[in-house]
Amino acid sequence: MNRRQAEILGTFLVTSALCGCSGGDGTPAETPGTPATAEPAATTAASAEPGAAEPAADGTGEPGSEDSGTANPGKQPRFFITADDTTFSFDFDASDIGKKAIEKCEKQAGDNPEIRIKCIRKARNRIPLEVLHFFKDDEGFMWVTYRRTGNKLDTVRGIPFEFGEETANTIELKSTGKPLGIGPSGVPRRKVVITIRDEFSIQIPDPQRGNLVYNAKLGLIPK
Repeated sequence: MNRRQAEILGTFLVTSALCGCSGGDGTPAETPGTPATAEPAATTAASAEPGAAEPAADGTGEPGSEDSGTANPGKQPRFFITADDTTFSFDFDASDIGKKAIEKCEKQAGDNPEIRIKCIRKARNRIPLEVLHFFKDDEGFMWVTYRRTGNKLDTVRGIPFEFGEETANTIELKSTGKPLGIGPSGVPRRKVVITIRDEFSIQIPDPQRGNLVYNAKLGLIPK
């Protein structure tokens, strides 16, 4: 970790506990986070229903939700992900790992809704709720990953990056410091392609867990 990363980490560790969030980052290792045993405090039994609104912490990405970010579909991807006061919160239901878990729970539960809810809740709790923030400071662009527990954000990592190839709905991020994650065969990967799914969400490929979806949120990071 270089001086700049250490400063950012220290700053956000101090301010994260002060985050008064009204609503809700993930690949293995760095792109964006390794599954943890700690349960996000915001997860409840009610949220286990696929398609049901998550308790703000998870972010359903539904238009009109209290803290959903509204993007301009005409924006270049780089401007969409770095929009002021915009972060991206992990969406379990829309991600490949969540879809597989829900399908498995439905098969196991059969016609028993209680078993189904408990199974899905348990699957959710195995995956940390992560929030991604892409922004520019005086030295360049940074990708900061937070782990959210209730109303608290803890900084997991900060990675300096530069933009690579860009299309109408994709943008390549290339790390200029710490690797962006672990690729196949345990080889660190230093670039990731983010897809803009729609005006409310992004998708990041994970070598082990498939495509991970994050919904745009406003006001999660203290100014």
